[in-house]
Amino acid sequence: MKYWYACLLSIVALALSAQHKTITELNDTAETLLNSNPMKALEIARKASIEAEEAKAYAEYCRSLVLRGIANYKVDNYEKATERFDNAIEECAKHADTPSLAYAIYWQGNIYLHNSEYAKALDSYLQVAELAAKTNDLKNLARSQDGRASIYEALGELDKAEELYLHSLQSAQKAQYKEWYPTVKFSLANIAYTQGNIQQAIEVYNEAIKESEAVGNLNNKANSLQQLASIYYTQNKSQEAMKYIQQAMDIFQQTGSASSFSFSRLLMAAILLKDRQYDDAISLAQKSFDEGKAKKENRLQRDAAEILYYAYLGKGNNTKALESHVLFHNLSESEYKNEVTKKVTQQELQSNFEREREIEGARQAKLNLEKDTQIAEQRMTQKLYIIGIGFILIIAGLSIFAFMQKRKDTRLIADEKTKSDKLLLSILPADVIADIKQSGTVHSTQPSSVLFADIKNFARGANADIAKLSQLKEQAIKKLDDIAMRYRLSRIKNISDACLYVAEPHPDGVAAVNNVMQAATEMMAYVEKLKETQLTNGEQYIDLSIGIHSGPMIAGIVGVRKTDHDVWGDTVNIAARMEQHSETGKINVSERAYEMVKDKYKGKHHGKITDRNNDEIEMFFLEA
Repeated sequence: MKYWYACLLSIVALALSAQHKTITELNDTAETLLNSNPMKALEIARKASIEAEEAKAYAEYCRSLVLRGIANYKVDNYEKATERFDNAIEECAKHADTPSLAYAIYWQGNIYLHNSEYAKALDSYLQVAELAAKTNDLKNLARSQDGRASIYEALGELDKAEELYLHSLQSAQKAQYKEWYPTVKFSLANIAYTQGNIQQAIEVYNEAIKESEAVGNLNNKANSLQQLASIYYTQNKSQEAMKYIQQAMDIFQQTGSASSFSFSRLLMAAILLKDRQYDDAISLAQKSFDEGKAKKENRLQRDAAEILYYAYLGKGNNTKALESHVLFHNLSESEYKNEVTKKVTQQELQSNFEREREIEGARQAKLNLEKDTQIAEQRMTQKLYIIGIGFILIIAGLSIFAFMQKRKDTRLIADEKTKSDKLLLSILPADVIADIKQSGTVHSTQPSSVLFADIKNFARGANADIAKLSQLKEQAIKKLDDIAMRYRLSRIKNISDACLYVAEPHPDGVAAVNNVMQAATEMMAYVEKLKETQLTNGEQYIDLSIGIHSGPMIAGIVGVRKTDHDVWGDTVNIAARMEQHSETGKINVSERAYEMVKDKYKGKHHGKITDRNNDEIEMFFLEA
């Protein structure tokens, strides 16, 4: 009886083993198809998920979820990809499947990177590095290094990016992860191209194409072809550029990479535009613009609008050219905001590169220690074995203690840096802090808009309750500062009861003036409402008058022993005079500032003043 029972168990075990092998083969097939036929890969991975869940093959089930997420990502279905990666992370953590967990977090980081959420992306890639270090998983380590390099490349830190890409390639080579080689080669070629090393870039792109063909990575091949087309386009070699871009578009259409196909089509439109084939260029650019609009891809819309502008201009259709130029201008403003976000993120991530070096160094030290230990163990005799092991444990303990102390010191430094940054932000504008960190000083001429807000009726006679009025003034200034911050204004200083605010510099002067006008109307509305409440309660109140002017001014750090950030020039003086000639409850705007916003705000002319140069300046009270 026992014999038959044992046989039955053996048969069941063999059946389960065969079933698990089949599921593994399904996942292997799906993974090889990700970069050539992602829709087919999705279908196979879905089948693997169903069979793995039924067979309780949890490792393969987790892996299949990750593969389904990647397949959705490859066809630009980011919402479904995010859902799959979230499921995979939950399941992998539940079943302690560290390799698949790291794989899922890496691709989740790629989605953050696609959405320009750099801090979140960096956190994901660092998690992958830590998980990979636990199991000496070189494949996921290579992915983590590549992801972090992509962030630095996006932020313009090309030297740091190149160093991490090379580390990624080395990790992949140690793991014999040949599928990864062309991916990193493509990124290294991009850096060479950006740095102006054109011939080197062409050579590395061609290497990436050959290696992509060898491992079946069609998407990477198409990306490399597209970049070569871009290079030949800039060199006015239209025929070669057209040959490469057509090959790239054929592959993107085959793999279902819709977004990449749209950008390739746009490059083809640019080539046709250069050859003065305006109608064909307009047709292709309009399709890419419409797709960018549907997918809310700002850069695709902006680039398409620029090509439409030049194409319509070439045809002599000035009306359409003007419409396209306005579109391009508005979309460029959104891109500028993204660039500002990048600069802020770039500052925030400065210390992280050193932290990454420490993690990498600690990992390498651990590997070296393990290697030395193995060599030592081989040479030890039986008699000295216990003593040797004890010595190694002591060394390891000291190394861990030193490493943990180093991490603790790093955290303390990071905390102090955060505190100092917050303190600086409470004193100086963000762009000023950036300049100080970069060059150690600030002294520049820049166009902007200035707002003077003067608190009136602060002291009403000898019987006025100064303590209450001071509290009321403090409350009002705090609220004015909150409003200013929302519209990117910085309070430079107080002059008696007047607050001087300056708008954040902007290439488009209209945007800065609009911010100032909106802030001014909200400030006035707040003080009027506060005044009404105080009068109703029979309490003391304050009034407000505002003056606004736009123009060039000088900004800089003044003083030696006691430094201060200040602005000066005719623009500041005229803004002050606008406030002096304003009235309680009124916003007095100079003619120059009013001309820039008169399509949005009504103004009532109420006279003029003469500046230092004896030029007359018209004044307007803002009505709405």
